[in-house]
Amino acid sequence: GPPGTGKTYNTINKALEIVLEKEEALDGVDINKIKHLLEESKTRVLKEEEREVMQKTFNLFKEKKQIEFITFHQSYSYEDFVEGIKPDVEKEEMRFKRVDGIFKNICERAKENFEISQKSPEEINESLSFLEALETVKELVINSDKTNPVMINDTAYFLLAEDDAFRYSADNWTLNGKGFDGFRMKYSDLIEFYKNDVKERGTIKTLNNISGLAKQHASYFFKAYEIVKSHMKNTKEIKNTVEKQTFVLIIDEINRGNISRIFGELITLIEEDKRDGK
Repeated sequence: GPPGTGKTYNTINKALEIVLEKEEALDGVDINKIKHLLEESKTRVLKEEEREVMQKTFNLFKEKKQIEFITFHQSYSYEDFVEGIKPDVEKEEMRFKRVDGIFKNICERAKENFEISQKSPEEINESLSFLEALETVKELVINSDKTNPVMINDTAYFLLAEDDAFRYSADNWTLNGKGFDGFRMKYSDLIEFYKNDVKERGTIKTLNNISGLAKQHASYFFKAYEIVKSHMKNTKEIKNTVEKQTFVLIIDEINRGNISRIFGELITLIEEDKRDGK
C-alpha cells in the first residue's frame, strides 16, 4: 500500500493478535488488557499512551524472538533470508562457513518450541538439563588454554567453543601437510544424539539428521557427548512445562525485493501441504 496508510500501525496489531492466541501469561504484560485494546482498535483510534503499551508489548515479543521484522531491498538474497556461505576472517585467514538466515532461524525456533511442548515435564527437564550441561562444557573450553585443554580422549582435545560448534584437534593432526586449526563439532549433532538417546558409538552412523563428519568421527563425537552428559544435573525434583508458542515474521517492503532470488524454491515449499517434509 502507499505511504501513510497505516501499514506499520496495523502490522503491530496483527502480529500481537497472532502471538497472543496461545499466550496465557507474559512477565510484565497484562495479556487481557492488550487483547481488549486490540478489539478497541478495530472501532476507534487508540490514545497515545495505549499505543505505547501496544508498542512495548510488541518489542517484548521481538526480544523473545517470537516476532522478527525484516525489510527487503534490491540486494537482499536467498543467502540472507534462508542460508548461505559467508566469509569469516579469523587470525588474518579467510575461511567460509554456512550461516542461517532470518527465515530459517525463526522456523528452527518454532520447530524446537513445538517439539518440546509435546514432551512431558520429566522429558523437558532432561532436555533443559542437557542444554545447560552443553553450556557448561562451552564455558570450560572457553576458559581453558593450550597448555591445559579440555580433553576428549587421550589424544584429542577441544580448541575453541564457537557460536554453533566446538573446534577440536590433536597434537599430531595435520591437513595436507599444512597447519591445522581443528575440525568442527556442531552442537546440533550432540543435541541430536541426546534426542535419539544414543547409548553407543555405533548408533551414530544410523542417524539421519546429523553431519557427515559426525559419522566419520563418531568416536570423538561420542566421547564429547559423554563429557556433556557427565555435567547434567539431577532434575527429578523440578517440574517444567513448555507451552506451544506462535512465531511471526513480518516482511516490510516485500515488493522492493527480487522474490525469486530471495525465496528460490522455498516459494513452493512453504505451502501447507509441503511443510515439514510432507
